[in-house]
Amino acid sequence: MHKFIKLINLPTLVWVLMMLLWPGKILASDQDKSVQTIIHLLDYIARDYPAAVQQGTIYNAGEYAEMKEFSRTTYRTAEQLQSIRNEKELLSKFQQLNDRIEEKSSADSIAALAKNIKTEVIRLTNYQVAPTRWPDLALGKNLYMVNCVPCHGTQGSGQGKLAKGLRPAPTNFLDSVLLRGVSPFQAFNTIRLGIAGTAMRGFEELSDEEV
Repeated sequence: MHKFIKLINLPTLVWVLMMLLWPGKILASDQDKSVQTIIHLLDYIARDYPAAVQQGTIYNAGEYAEMKEFSRTTYRTAEQLQSIRNEKELLSKFQQLNDRIEEKSSADSIAALAKNIKTEVIRLTNYQVAPTRWPDLALGKNLYMVNCVPCHGTQGSGQGKLAKGLRPAPTNFLDSVLLRGVSPFQAFNTIRLGIAGTAMRGFEELSDEEV
């Protein structure tokens, strides 16, 4: 662990420390899980849309299909939530996101709209998006060694024994530029829910505290 810490800069270290433990509220209700899913997919769209569309043209057909499906899923999920379904203006933004993706709009406009919707969802649902206690590094290290090393490697470089041939490749946690764009809450959602169409599965067997 000491060698790993020496390899990363302070902002990245803070992010890693925060993501190792998330002792927030237990996701006890279906609404909590639905809100988490919406936020997770909106974050993913905002971050990964440039891999699907560039300058109004489909760059990767598989990624583009994923963006469209994720956007539709957020709309369908929002429609079922009591705290959101009567918010016509917000629901119209979900539809607008669908339309802009269909139109292959710019990455900046997609990211801005997705982030705006996420902010509104968090405000309306009062959803908790920050850890409340400092993480247990020993627990985090043990969990990483058991669950993450096969794909992400012992140093976090994304070059574990199972990484070869995976598309997309496992995330390189030593990439400080990449990690500066990922919040602890995004990391929590990714670990909890996984990412469809990739080797990153959701770790439902872990408690919120362990995630």
